[in-house]
Amino acid sequence: MKNLNRFLNFDTESFFEDKSLAFIADKGIDEKIGLHKVELIIMEDNTDYSEVGLNEESINQYEKFICKLIQPPVDFKRNNSIKIVNISKATVWGDYSTGLSVTAEKIEKVIKLSK
Repeated sequence: MKNLNRFLNFDTESFFEDKSLAFIADKGIDEKIGLHKVELIIMEDNTDYSEVGLNEESINQYEKFICKLIQPPVDFKRNNSIKIVNISKATVWGDYSTGLSVTAEKIEKVIKLSK
């Protein structure tokens, strides 16, 4: 069958809820779509996957993905903690649906308070 992925709905709110993200690199502007591409990484994944039968080794910690932004990233350094603001689209891709591409308005730094 063809075009099945257009009927899939990725729940970004639930997916990112228990994760900490960090900035890796600015990949520049994608001239085809006119958006800024940044590489992000999941630094912590505290999502409970037990309800779907997955074990501890199934978490997404240290997985990287590309985020396309309307606003350019300004003054971000590698490993800055960030949050994604106003996600408009998220696409799961790949032969085994293991890739994630996100489109959003911008990213913002997250200030972590010392304990």
